[in-house]
Amino acid sequence: MFSHTAISSLFVLLPGLATALPRGDSYAPGVDALDWKSCDIDLPESRKRLITGRVDCATLKDPLDYTYPKSDDTLDLQLVKVNATKQPARANVIFNPGCPRGPSVEEASVLGYMYRDTLGGKFNVIGFNAYGTGGTSPFSCPTENGTSGSDSTSLSHRNPYSDLPP
Repeated sequence: MFSHTAISSLFVLLPGLATALPRGDSYAPGVDALDWKSCDIDLPESRKRLITGRVDCATLKDPLDYTYPKSDDTLDLQLVKVNATKQPARANVIFNPGCPRGPSVEEASVLGYMYRDTLGGKFNVIGFNAYGTGGTSPFSCPTENGTSGSDSTSLSHRNPYSDLPP
């Protein structure tokens, strides 16, 4: 009985999901459409010495509201790319060491070569700074009194479920 119900549910849900999910190319350009340029990442000298090759940078304008694609509200995502050694690259691997830990552009610039080589040199490794970190647009959350709370302390005061101390 359970297996028949589960299978029947799949036949009902899958067609709905196919039409509900946005198509990948309808909201943002593909990585190849970005204007990648060689760049010098602003890092302390001790970290900069660990970068073993060229790093390319680009900025991706990303919609703030995917449910309203006609909105002009966007944020700028800062991206870095460590290029595959074997061209043409097979694909891109997105690197994010975990946010909101900090800017992953720095981590991808330093560690991207290790991941690229581990993957046989066939993939570009791309890192990005998540919303509110590094060179990506800072977050701003208006509070009830209309002021902007743009730090974690302000956010923890407004979230009754937060276990962070004020």
